[in-house]
Amino acid sequence: LWAGQGSWLEQVGRWSSVAFMGRCSYAIYLWHWPLLVLAPWALMHAPFSLAAPYVGERGQRIVVALTCLLLGWLTTRFVEDPIRFSSRWAGLPPRRQAHVWLVALAMVLTAGFVPMQMEQARQRIVAQHVAELESISIDQFPPCLGAGARVNGGRGCHAQTPEALRVPDLAMVGEQKWLGSGCFVHYESDPLALCHYGPESGYTRRLLIAGDSHLGQFIEIYGYLAERNNWRIDFTGMSTCYFTSARKNARCVAWQDFVRHVARENRYDAYLFSHSRSSSYIAREQDKTMPQTIVNGLVGAWNTLPPAPILALVDNPGTGPGRSIVQCYLQHQSDPRLSACDLDRAKAMPFDGSREAAAQLSNVKVIDLTDFYCDDTKCPAVIGNVIVYRDDNHITRTWAKTLAPHLNRAIVAALEEYDAQTDKP
Repeated sequence: LWAGQGSWLEQVGRWSSVAFMGRCSYAIYLWHWPLLVLAPWALMHAPFSLAAPYVGERGQRIVVALTCLLLGWLTTRFVEDPIRFSSRWAGLPPRRQAHVWLVALAMVLTAGFVPMQMEQARQRIVAQHVAELESISIDQFPPCLGAGARVNGGRGCHAQTPEALRVPDLAMVGEQKWLGSGCFVHYESDPLALCHYGPESGYTRRLLIAGDSHLGQFIEIYGYLAERNNWRIDFTGMSTCYFTSARKNARCVAWQDFVRHVARENRYDAYLFSHSRSSSYIAREQDKTMPQTIVNGLVGAWNTLPPAPILALVDNPGTGPGRSIVQCYLQHQSDPRLSACDLDRAKAMPFDGSREAAAQLSNVKVIDLTDFYCDDTKCPAVIGNVIVYRDDNHITRTWAKTLAPHLNRAIVAALEEYDAQTDKP
């Protein structure tokens, strides 16, 4: 258009491919945005999901472009041109044409607006329920929400929990990371530090909690545990590192030494440890299997601490690397229970080593909450209307909060059992 007639660009415009694009350009323009939005969605749903790993991002763009061209040509050929060049349409008075267009426009707007408003109203109601549940304190959670639905086999809970409600909102699952603090080492530049919960004096017990992100994901409930029991709780954590004598790297060793230093400087009534089931956190010992290395590392580290009961929290189940649990949620979001995303119990819990290590020491008690996560064969993705996992090995903050009262009872019971066995008053 800028060059005008008679220029070399006019000759380019006469090429059949360019002329085709010009004739179909408006229809292509109308089709391209819906396809750009629908293509990623379609690739997450059967049967297109089977092709998703092979198509890739570049292939997806090519498919969208070719589909736009095809639909643009079909629409131009069989819809746009027949109407534009219709002798019957051209013979209508301008006022009659305007009336027809206004009626058509009103029908299109109504068809799009009414369902949209109904869906938005539904989403607002659900979002309000979700926000209300997220805002209340742990002690005020409905008894059948989340882990509470596992108590007493879940009897009486099914009728109390509407299936239409899922917490947290599906769009926010990936953002359900626990709120980090200065007592957790995420990066090389983060300083080693200790966080404190509960009273500075007058407490009945003082606990040291140390571990990787699988203890860090409970960081928001340590204050609840301290307040509920009048305890003083100290917490320190490090990403991809836990308390073991099995070596990994210098930064991890420095944190492990820090844990020992803190334990020796303070008089603790108990220790609580946990760790990810991932064996990549440590290096296998020479002439030892990885399970032997994990157990030996735990026993070796625990033996370096001042005497006190040790609570070993068995790690939560996980999907394992390579499986995107959030993508599975999105593929099956129409199912309130997301049952297609449930984990196989046997595969969700590789070797942990806590029980085997505890069997070698008299002062270790094992805390296993697996039955809150799993039944005999499956570990559901949704329990008591709460989405359990936010990635392939971490739990959502909401699930952690609903688990808090049950973790509290398990800790108290383990300490009372230890006191009874050692005749401690």
